[in-house]
Amino acid sequence: LYSESNGRFVCEVAPEHATSFEAALADVPFKRIGATDDTGRLRVTVVSGERRVAAVAAALDALRETWQAPLRW
Repeated sequence: LYSESNGRFVCEVAPEHATSFEAALADVPFKRIGATDDTGRLRVTVVSGERRVAAVAAALDALRETWQAPLRW
């Protein structure tokens, strides 16, 4: 989903450590791309100027089942 490769990584940081984590990356290009919550849903929003469009909105349980179902044989 995020194209992690040798030069790109997704890091999850607790909110109370975000400022110090971002300070440690001062010389490295980075972008905060989201946050977690307890809704049990994945929501991806595309932002273009002032316009926000929901690209993905799905329950985590449904996504997990979609991923795992083909592996049950």
